[in-house]
Amino acid sequence: MHVGKRQAVVEHLVLARLREGISVDQWDDLWKKLDLIRGLAGVVSLHVGLARPLVGETYNFALHARFTDSAALKVYEADELYAEAILKSSVSNDLRIFNWECQPQGSMIGSNFYAAAHVGFMKFKSDTSEQKIEEAMSTIRDLQRLFPQLVSEVSVGRAFAIVPADLGESKGLEVAFVVSCPTIQACEELALKSADTNLSKQTGLSFESCLDSIHVVKFNVDWHREASMVIVIAEHLLGHVAKLNP
Repeated sequence: MHVGKRQAVVEHLVLARLREGISVDQWDDLWKKLDLIRGLAGVVSLHVGLARPLVGETYNFALHARFTDSAALKVYEADELYAEAILKSSVSNDLRIFNWECQPQGSMIGSNFYAAAHVGFMKFKSDTSEQKIEEAMSTIRDLQRLFPQLVSEVSVGRAFAIVPADLGESKGLEVAFVVSCPTIQACEELALKSADTNLSKQTGLSFESCLDSIHVVKFNVDWHREASMVIVIAEHLLGHVAKLNP
């Protein structure tokens, strides 16, 4: 497998909580808007899926879009589809949105598309040094080296244009990332292996004490809106059962 750095791109990550009581019509309308977004100029790829939390808050919806450059991102953000499908969506709330520019590291073949991924963000304390933040990003990149069969590509960078705005008050202290996997099974195995692996110990790095917060979810890319709707309903039913039987 040819592995290396690819051409620089701009990444866009959306994490959210799905609203309770989502109707089939609302879900279908969201998918129609997302299909239209995929057709916008400069959109390299767009992945959407239901998410399960690994670390931090319980976000259960993730969207990852890749753009050719910052100009393409601005076109997308100015389009009414962005406001309707993302910012003012009737399907989700409690949005967390991060943009960053980077050169993805990993497979050079077909790596714009994947089956599942670990995505998330880290916010560092205000007194964190540049070295520590760079060390943290290096540790995430090392996942591709440590687990080459499970990780097809890693994208990580300093986030800008963050939503909500209060997350971005301490500029340069937020790092967002996407660790993509070739299969759903690989994504599941990565969750187990990374939990059992002390990355800081292996790489000689230690930055955990510098973190203000960290949030990571894993999500499976699901292009079939009917199947997704079934999963959404099941997720909410399971959630209600859990509340009744804590």
